[in-house]
Amino acid sequence: MGRVYSEELKDYETAKRYFDEAMQNNIGNINTPKYYIECLLSNEDYKEAEKLIEFALKIKGIDKSEILNCLSLLQERNFEYKQALATLKEAKKFAYSRAALEVIEDREKLVKAKVTRTRTVKKT
Repeated sequence: MGRVYSEELKDYETAKRYFDEAMQNNIGNINTPKYYIECLLSNEDYKEAEKLIEFALKIKGIDKSEILNCLSLLQERNFEYKQALATLKEAKKFAYSRAALEVIEDREKLVKAKVTRTRTVKKT
């Protein structure tokens, strides 16, 4: 239900309640944190997202490349582009499929373009 409210209805507060309930019922679920983090980022709840990312990276069996990709998005939204690039570099180490690697590489190109654009704007 959390994903429906978050992704389809864009009702992030209701989605957060469902995700929170899901996490309480099964704290070791490796699927819920990624979508919960994305919901928090969409709702601009950056402190909560950061805490959940720290927790999620400790869950055994979770796809660390996806969680690190979420962390890079958080860093990008906080205008920490160099940190985001470093996080994406780390995420590549945990990408075990071509599709996952392509997602990370695309994000890396986007962030690099922002770094270049930021430098150009500052110079003029």
